[in-house]
Amino acid sequence: MYRHFILQAVFNLVCFGKNVNRRAHYFTGMDGIPVETLALSVAAVKCAIDAWKTGRHVDAAFETDPYAAYYGAVLAHLRGWVQYAGQNSGMIDVAGPLMKKMLSAAR
Repeated sequence: MYRHFILQAVFNLVCFGKNVNRRAHYFTGMDGIPVETLALSVAAVKCAIDAWKTGRHVDAAFETDPYAAYYGAVLAHLRGWVQYAGQNSGMIDVAGPLMKKMLSAAR
């Protein structure tokens, strides 16, 4: 799920877009995106999907009340995934390289 091209597109547009959306300086000195940023991107995609859930576009405001719990659940899942991969030396770490690749692709 976290490798879906839509998540990369959202991240690129919001953080590395043109003119007013240029926020690349937030990632100076980082080699990967923070899990919080990825979780926020996932919540934003859910909001966009919700706007079309009836088959017709209805504005769905990206506000705290409807999406805070979802963001928290995704963030907990991501943190658990990163922690699990870090604690199990026999397991291939997929989370770290994914977040590094997302940032590298955006730059």
